[in-house]
Amino acid sequence: MNSKKYFVRFTQLLVFVATSTIFALADGEVQFEKLQFSFNSLGNLSQTHKAVFNNDHLFLFGEQVDYDSTYDQHRNSILSGTYVMDIDLNTLAARKVLFPHLESTIFMEEKIFVYKNDIFMITYNTNWYFRYRFLYKWLNDSWVPMKFKTADIQFRMLFRYVEIHITLSDSDTVIFTTSLLGENMVIFSKFTENDEDVGYMLTRFYTTDELPLPSSHVLFTGIKGEKLSSIMEMKYGTYHWVPDTVIEVNPNNETFVEINIQGDVPNWAFSGPRYVFQSKDKLLLAGGTELIGIDQHKQSRDIWILNLSSYTYAQLPVQLPEEAMSYKMCAALDVEKSIYYVIDVDAASLRHTNSSVPDDRLHHQDHGCSTRVAMRSQSHEQLRLRTCNDANYFK
Repeated sequence: MNSKKYFVRFTQLLVFVATSTIFALADGEVQFEKLQFSFNSLGNLSQTHKAVFNNDHLFLFGEQVDYDSTYDQHRNSILSGTYVMDIDLNTLAARKVLFPHLESTIFMEEKIFVYKNDIFMITYNTNWYFRYRFLYKWLNDSWVPMKFKTADIQFRMLFRYVEIHITLSDSDTVIFTTSLLGENMVIFSKFTENDEDVGYMLTRFYTTDELPLPSSHVLFTGIKGEKLSSIMEMKYGTYHWVPDTVIEVNPNNETFVEINIQGDVPNWAFSGPRYVFQSKDKLLLAGGTELIGIDQHKQSRDIWILNLSSYTYAQLPVQLPEEAMSYKMCAALDVEKSIYYVIDVDAASLRHTNSSVPDDRLHHQDHGCSTRVAMRSQSHEQLRLRTCNDANYFK
């Protein structure tokens, strides 16, 4: 079994890691370093994972496919009991921790995020009524239930679908965007820690059912000061994101304005970027899909930045590593240091070679929250550090 771990640093260095030899290459003004890394000792692994960065560790939660799901597409979930790979980025050591089945049904899904340097998982119902249900914290290698109180965030779900995006702008600020697909409705809420009796809270602070585009919903959201900036998705035939229109929300007076974005925009079809992370006043967008024919598409390697101060896009002079371009790819971001990780866990050697899962398939968003390298101490010594004259993308 081969496993690949790629990571991208957008301050002064761009690096990616895999199972082969160390090498460096230049791509425009950005340079790569490659280190040896392997998950070989961890046994059988899932094909897809939910990834999150916390305290110099990458956590990859293995997903199980729910073939009994009533959805059109089989859902991937960690609720049925699986494992986490805990990767120490200081030593490049990895360990595998199993955890049991959690309370769930086929209509329950989950999101993973980080708050105040702790990893949380929130679950929600998607059958007759949507509502957030349970909150767990990752403690001592297991999911521990937390006291949790949520605002009145619930609505009918019959023949409806929901889009959830979790924005993490720093370790203490987590914003939930909950939007009904094609229904022109969005709810913004903030995740906070309260007293011991209440525990944690999800507090609604702005709601509208009058989004400006027809049959639209909010796809992802960024934070700029006290204001929120959201990109929408419209339904015409199928769902398509609208990259050149942003709604800027002012929660203080409970209003929003529609702003048209000028200049170049990512040429991605369908639901736009698969991965969205925020660093300072910029959103990092990656994993979009390009149309190459009427019925043909491929996953794009391009990486874009959306500047929330100027509302302009910029394409970075670096692309996602070609070896990572598959449906198994997942991503995470070190928010404090603006370091981007792309991970591809290749578990194919442990599975039948006639697998029917395609390498490139249409996807809906797995926006950063869940999901998306500062190699300190001895790991820094392993790298041949190379600087880039114009690599400070997030400054």
